[in-house]
Amino acid sequence: MFALGIGGATHDPRVNGERLLIERLASRGPVTVFDVGANRGSYAELVLDVLGADATVHCFEPAPDSFAALEDRLADAAILHSCALGAKPGEAVLHADEEVSLFASLHPLRDRPPTTSTPVEVETVETICARHEIGHIHLLKVDVEGGELDALRGAEPLIRDGRLDLIQFEFGQNSLEARTYMRDFYDLLEATHELFRVTPRGLVPLGEYRLALEIFESATNYAAVPHRFENRSGHSLKPDR
Repeated sequence: MFALGIGGATHDPRVNGERLLIERLASRGPVTVFDVGANRGSYAELVLDVLGADATVHCFEPAPDSFAALEDRLADAAILHSCALGAKPGEAVLHADEEVSLFASLHPLRDRPPTTSTPVEVETVETICARHEIGHIHLLKVDVEGGELDALRGAEPLIRDGRLDLIQFEFGQNSLEARTYMRDFYDLLEATHELFRVTPRGLVPLGEYRLALEIFESATNYAAVPHRFENRSGHSLKPDR
């Protein structure tokens, strides 16, 4: 199953296909990367290792303990935001099963009963871009334990206007807790993007929506690539057919 990318989100991003995805942005010049659900910064650190000075990385982490660890690790290398990203600005409650948890979520997870519930600020991709005068995002990675669809809904204007290129999001068991389905991602993205599963060997096209894509058994990484990305940039992110 891991070779197919299913459950790959629980493994090392250096070997589960995420690194290969980042490498496809190399040699494109300056890029802006959003790491939503940055936790302690391992993914952002990988982006910086692969892309170096070409990457401006914005990390978003609302959990206080995780944000403190993120600051210790990347305060001088990335732009850090102590907030969650959602469908609209406001406030929410973040639930966690332990300090510096990998499973902190705005949706209580029944298989990991929370021991802490912390009020947090919620922003949107759109409001952050307006505040920081960001015109284009080249890679948006979202791993927020069930809140992925809401975070992407907060980026709808960028998606619609062609200002958001590559998207990586997690989908699986925690999506079910949030009552989110793969059909929802298709509804949001299929007009502008093609959807893929991220695997250790690269991107595997999902094709047209079908019920078999509703896989909740384990967390899996998916990617969305603009239909005409290679024509705009001169660099294709799509795999060889």
